[in-house]
Amino acid sequence: MGFFNFIIDFNYVLLCRDTFRIQISLHHQHSVTLSCHFTLSYRDVERIDIEWNLKPSDIQAEEKTVIWYTADRIHDNYEPLKSRIHFVSRDPASGNASVVIRDLKVSDSGTYQCKIRKLPGYSSIVIRLAVVERPSELTCHLEGEVKLNNEVVLICNHKHSSLPIWYTWTKPNGYAAFSKNPMSGHLYLTISTEDALGHYSCTSHSFFGTEKCNLTVSFVSSMKSAVIPTVASVSVLLLMISTTVISICLKRKRKPVVEDVGNEIVEDALPPSQTFLSTATIREHTGEAKAMEGCKRAKLSEVRVFPYSP
Repeated sequence: MGFFNFIIDFNYVLLCRDTFRIQISLHHQHSVTLSCHFTLSYRDVERIDIEWNLKPSDIQAEEKTVIWYTADRIHDNYEPLKSRIHFVSRDPASGNASVVIRDLKVSDSGTYQCKIRKLPGYSSIVIRLAVVERPSELTCHLEGEVKLNNEVVLICNHKHSSLPIWYTWTKPNGYAAFSKNPMSGHLYLTISTEDALGHYSCTSHSFFGTEKCNLTVSFVSSMKSAVIPTVASVSVLLLMISTTVISICLKRKRKPVVEDVGNEIVEDALPPSQTFLSTATIREHTGEAKAMEGCKRAKLSEVRVFPYSP
């Protein structure tokens, strides 16, 4: 019960014939009934006024009337609750001055006072209302690199919550691993041995109950981080080899090709630049005069060259 003190704020005011009641609504967007009942005496013949006021947290600030009943009429001009607050009874003066607040919002939290005015006195009930939202889904994740003698952080939390929540970490083998800060959900884990690896379970505790999420700690993440640079190095090496091969091939294609003429040079002959070919001599030694007629170019591989003496 001590945990309720995080939300409940006890308010003590010195009023004549006051009573105090604590009520909590744990569901956002739901409805809540603030109860206020009274009994009339046979001598109470004067007019009854009923007020529901919202008391500010600052005692010096003015309280705000959210709904009231007087002279058989109901007024609800408080804009934040307009059309969302109603008397339960059609005739509040009959003894039931309870009200219903629909579509609760977190901003509806506060201290409400039901005041029954009847001259020469009055009675009142003070109710503390706390409206909270259900926490968002519980999530677990790991930060850090999983390797020996390295510290990682197991994080378990609700991203959105207006309630105080505390967390506990456990392993399925029964070992309880409490985090350094149970309110943050962080578990600092040093991978000193492989026994630190395995499955971990986080449990969150709040007014809405408990939720769990599981997390596995293994060397998978470190192996992935080691494979990535290895693949990158191999890729760079292959790229360099491919570039070198392509460059060599391009240079070979651009180099001029020297045709092998295949001339047969007789010993002590003149250089090719000073050698003249005689048509008659060629016909005489090749025996192919008829086959050479009509050809524009002779095959040098079939021609024997002799020096010419003018």
